[in-house]
Amino acid sequence: MKVTITKTDLETALNSTGHSIGKEAGSWTKHYFFRSTKSGVEVHTTNHRHCSSVSISSVTVADTEDGDTFTLESSRVRKWLQFINTSNALVFDIDSSVVKAGTALGAVRWSCASAPFPYWDDSLGDAKHMVTLKVDALYDIISHHKNFVSKPDAKSLLYRYITFKSGGVLSGNGFSMSLTLSDDLKGAAFYLTSLDIAPLLGFLKGCEGDIKISKTDRMVFFQADNDALFGVVLPSKRAVAGLGSLDVGNMSASLQDSLADWSTPKESLQSALGMLSSAMAESDKTVKFSFDEGSLSISGQSLAGDIDSIDIDLDTFSDDKKTLENPFYFNREVFNKVLSLLDEDVLSVEILKSLNNSPVVAHTVAGYTTYSLIVPLQTANF
Repeated sequence: MKVTITKTDLETALNSTGHSIGKEAGSWTKHYFFRSTKSGVEVHTTNHRHCSSVSISSVTVADTEDGDTFTLESSRVRKWLQFINTSNALVFDIDSSVVKAGTALGAVRWSCASAPFPYWDDSLGDAKHMVTLKVDALYDIISHHKNFVSKPDAKSLLYRYITFKSGGVLSGNGFSMSLTLSDDLKGAAFYLTSLDIAPLLGFLKGCEGDIKISKTDRMVFFQADNDALFGVVLPSKRAVAGLGSLDVGNMSASLQDSLADWSTPKESLQSALGMLSSAMAESDKTVKFSFDEGSLSISGQSLAGDIDSIDIDLDTFSDDKKTLENPFYFNREVFNKVLSLLDEDVLSVEILKSLNNSPVVAHTVAGYTTYSLIVPLQTANF
């Protein structure tokens, strides 16, 4: 089997499928698997949790039959490509378990992986289509919600996943929460763990156009317009059993029970929190929000003793039910993190009864209505 390909086409294929390469030393999961097809070759990778593939038609394949394979170890082919600066095509000549990689300058030889690749043909064939989204929209949604997902050892299962369900995307980590709603998302029903987010985003970043999302009972697939594929093994049913009661529709309805609202420039809040943090102990994250008619006072405990406060004028203020008469306490790092995710110059905040009087900010992500929430601290007091 002999494959002739340009450096650019090879690197594009490696970059597209590299997000599911394994890291185990000496493992066959560190290899790119090439399989011949009627139109060229396919490149496949997997680390057992994720899988990826892309088709390359701009190649010349000789001395082969449909389905013949060879592999290139990721670290070795990457290192080899660093030292190649040529417009001439690269030639891979495969003889049994050895690949001879040739250029105009000369050739080197590598060993192929000894284990067979677990191709996902059957799973992909069984997958049922859920939804088709614009790549940019899906990328922006996941990029936003990744900021609301906890580490894999989070005590609550709810905090470990980005949940796509019932026309919404939900994520939360116990300190903050976000919900994106759109009819475009109806039909999507799957979970992404914190371990899936970075590789999936890496794959999506190299795609254009639409992404078709489909799934089996074991996997969810993301397929681009050029047939580049990324697959994720779904969490076990036992792991997500506690999420079965999630009702995005009910959550959406609960966003209407506003008790109070206020607004102010985002920059004013960020400046006040930053100034207070300069006088607070590094380990002290607690700030207090106290409201008066038309104004907000943000306070923190100073290392110099006593309390420092900064007053902010509010653009709007409504509190007919006196919800804001009692102070609110927040983790200043969480509050700042959520503020940094919002594109809006003026922050409009509603206090919702159904969410334990948590402040919620309505904004947009990828053009879709999104509600991001900051959870007040319940035990703080100064």
